Amino acid sequence: MPDPQQPNQLSAHQSSQPNITFALQAAGIGTWDLNILQQEVWWDERCKELYGFDKDDIVPYNQVLSYMHPDDRSRVDAAVQWALNPDSQGHYDIQFRTVGATNGQLRWLHCRGRAFFTTQRVAYRFSGIAQDITELVAVHQQLDASKAQFTDLVMATPTATAVFVGRDMLIQQVNGPMLTIWGKDNSVIGKILHVAMPELEDQPFLAQLQHVFDTGEPFRHDESLTDVLDKGQLKRVWFNHAYNPLYDQHGRIYGVINTATDVTAQVMARRQLEESKVVLQNAVELAELGTWSMDCQTGETQLSERHAAMFGLTTTLMPYEQALIIVHPDDQPRVKAAFLAAQQPDSDGRYQAEYRIINAHTGQQQYIRAVGETSFDEQGHPICITGTTQDISLERESQRLLARQVQERTQELQLVNQDLQRSNDNLQQFAYVASHDLQEPLRKIQSFGSLLVEQDADRLSETGQSYLQRMMSAGARMSILIKDLLAYSRIATRQQTFGLISLETVLEQVLATLDWVIADRKAQIELDALPLISGDESQLSQLFQNLFSNAIKFTPAGQSPRIRVTCFQRERSELPIDATPTSPALHFIQISVSDQGVGFDKKYLARIFQVFQRLHGQNEYPGTGVGLAICQRVVENHGGAITADSQPGQGATFCVYLPATW
Repeated sequence: MPDPQQPNQLSAHQSSQPNITFALQAAGIGTWDLNILQQEVWWDERCKELYGFDKDDIVPYNQVLSYMHPDDRSRVDAAVQWALNPDSQGHYDIQFRTVGATNGQLRWLHCRGRAFFTTQRVAYRFSGIAQDITELVAVHQQLDASKAQFTDLVMATPTATAVFVGRDMLIQQVNGPMLTIWGKDNSVIGKILHVAMPELEDQPFLAQLQHVFDTGEPFRHDESLTDVLDKGQLKRVWFNHAYNPLYDQHGRIYGVINTATDVTAQVMARRQLEESKVVLQNAVELAELGTWSMDCQTGETQLSERHAAMFGLTTTLMPYEQALIIVHPDDQPRVKAAFLAAQQPDSDGRYQAEYRIINAHTGQQQYIRAVGETSFDEQGHPICITGTTQDISLERESQRLLARQVQERTQELQLVNQDLQRSNDNLQQFAYVASHDLQEPLRKIQSFGSLLVEQDADRLSETGQSYLQRMMSAGARMSILIKDLLAYSRIATRQQTFGLISLETVLEQVLATLDWVIADRKAQIELDALPLISGDESQLSQLFQNLFSNAIKFTPAGQSPRIRVTCFQRERSELPIDATPTSPALHFIQISVSDQGVGFDKKYLARIFQVFQRLHGQNEYPGTGVGLAICQRVVENHGGAITADSQPGQGATFCVYLPATW
């Protein structure tokens, strides 16, 4: 038997109050009722109209479904079945499309209803209303399309753009250029601005955005300085930014759109330009330069105050011809020609001239240096010439004084050269005397002494023979000393013949010269490969012959001399502090001559290169004390330096530094 709580569905509709029915009809709302047991739908005239069906008041439920859009049928049926499930509490609310049964017209309907259940949780009634929302859906679709287009526009625009929603400024949209300015990635989307960018906490931007949201007043700020985090580091950027309110369809502000343009490069460039202008102005002031410009069309010339004062003028604006009057008459044609040449389209536009002026205030003559450059338009026509002017009167006076001093010094040098020539002539005469007049008596003393020894030695007493031997020995030493002094003086006075010399060839000749003493002392000599240098072959031979002779001489008797010659390339900075070349060369060849002789105490280093300075007695190691002085003179003549390193009993190493040819 039927449930007593379940009334007849159709009679319930018939007993509806007339005023409610009238109200629903007036609002264009249709009513319907589903007979759950019979699976039939009762609907009023408005519902039939909405479904495009104008016949029966009661139709099967499946037929009603057939009037719906095919894509919506299963969704509507599922909503109905769920509403009939007691777990849904009977709620039914859905939007779907209908296709008119007779006219094929597409409508969007919004159906709402309620199912009622018995105490046994069985649905006994399901009824509700249907409303045409086609126009509302169309509006929403247009809004959705507009939102999509707006989103696409934000993401596609090259201008940095972000969209914030709500007063807390939720980041709804942000494009790539804005993320670049922020130094962030897409993870900031959906976050509150101050959470996504905590570095903005003490900056004014959030307050400015909220002011726009509250008042609807747009905000714009050019060259705003902002600190943003970039890879964990704060960086300062400048940008032009604007905030504009966003309105919904009801005219209410729902957010703010922010656009920004990074102008850091422009700001920095302008600041550098301003700094450059300051530096340039300071340079102009420091150099006491006057500045000027001339309009190429009108000839109007504008002078700086310094320029006007330099010319003795009281005005800074004048025609070009008036400014030209101040130029010395003899220099005016040259100045005019330089101005005209700088204005030719095929020129580089540069103007430069040095000329004299007659100061308009003092009447004195001044020397002026002027430089400038012409600006041309796109057609190649000169627009203006701008430049600087400098008073070089003191410079010219200094040049004149310098020229006079040069002339005076030249005359003095000529006199010195004459004195030097006379000195050289005297030295040449000394060399002649030393080689002929002094040597001749010594030869006679030695010759007569030899005759006495050979012919009359038996007539002399033992003491007389001793005196005779000592006399001949002293004469021999005197002869050697004269020869060494002659060699030393010739190095200073002879004309040097420099050319590309092979040091290996020089040393081969030296060894050939010393072959008898080398063989006699059983000397062992090792040579590195030696380079070519620029020098005088004769002097270089004297240099190494003296070094080799000393190395052999100062090796103790009974010990075979061992001489090692090595070669290195050196930069000037690598030279020892006691080696100061006379040449400004940057690259040198180091030739080291090492022996295993008696050596010397290094405290005597400066002394051994002086004339007549000896560290050993004549009887112990014979010599004149001139050989190393000759070595030093040869090295200095070649722009080099010589030094030595030694310890007593440890041998010695003489290092020669000569300018390299590479």
